[in-house]
Amino acid sequence: MILKKLYLAAFITCLMISCQKMSSNKQQTSPKKEEITAIELSRYGGQLGYFGTLKFTKDSIIQTVLVGTKSDKVTKTGKKISKGDWQNISNSFRLEDFKKVKSGSSNMAFDGTDTKIKITTANTSDSIINGDQDKENFKKIEKLNQTLETFWTN
Repeated sequence: MILKKLYLAAFITCLMISCQKMSSNKQQTSPKKEEITAIELSRYGGQLGYFGTLKFTKDSIIQTVLVGTKSDKVTKTGKKISKGDWQNISNSFRLEDFKKVKSGSSNMAFDGTDTKIKITTANTSDSIINGDQDKENFKKIEKLNQTLETFWTN
């Protein structure tokens, strides 16, 4: 009888240790948040054949501009970005919300401009064109759009 109790106690102890190891393994393998490596804001179209892009990375902002009717020369400038500005931009939205925004129709047929936002991670690249036409989902990334706009005008 005592031998049975000893075997039962040993079995329960082994079972508990095994369950604890399985639980800690599950916690270690939980998926990481995708790290954003670049964010781009582009505008193109209109009567002047305009094309402009702001590309944000962890350490820089690169602006590319071409006005087709005025010149065929592409102007490209760059500057450093502060760590705080990068964090402000990349933390102003959730990637899951960005992926839900649907692209809208083009404005170029009416001499308007189209706006494209592109998010790049180590594994994926997602973009939306004229996403502000998706009123419901665009609200969730409005802060991102507003933050990018402040850099566009500066």
